[in-house]
Amino acid sequence: MTNSENKQDSYTVSVGEDGIVHIGLHGPVEDDDLDRFQEWANDTHQCILSVHSSTGQKVKCLVDVRGLSGYSVEAFDIMRDLITSNREYMDKTATYGGNKFMKFAQDAVTALTGRDNIRGFETKEEALAWLSEDSLA
Repeated sequence: MTNSENKQDSYTVSVGEDGIVHIGLHGPVEDDDLDRFQEWANDTHQCILSVHSSTGQKVKCLVDVRGLSGYSVEAFDIMRDLITSNREYMDKTATYGGNKFMKFAQDAVTALTGRDNIRGFETKEEALAWLSEDSLA
C-alpha cells in the first residue's frame, strides 16, 4: 500500500442516522496533503450546509481527532476558515481523543474564530453526551 493510499481515509465527513455530522481527522496534515485537505474542507462545508438546509436547524458536529498527529500552518488556516464559514449554521461541535497539542490548537482555533460552542472531550461517549444536551442557541 502506498503512502497516498494510506492517507485516503485520513479526512472523512458523513451524516449519521442521528443527524449529527461525523468528522474524522487522522494522521498528519502536511504540505503535500493541502489540496486534499482543502477538498475535504469544502466537502465538509457543503455537508453542513446541506444538513442545515434540509432540517432548518443548526447543526451538531462530532469530530474524531484520535489519529490527528499534527498539521502545517496552512492546514491550520484551512481549518480556521472552515470553522469561521460555518459559524452561523452550527449549534455545537464536540471533538474527542485529542492529545495536549491538539487541545491547545483547538483552543487557538476557537479563540480566533469567535466560536464559543466548541468543546473537547477525552471520549466519544462524553462528546455525544454534551451534544445531546439542550441547544446552546
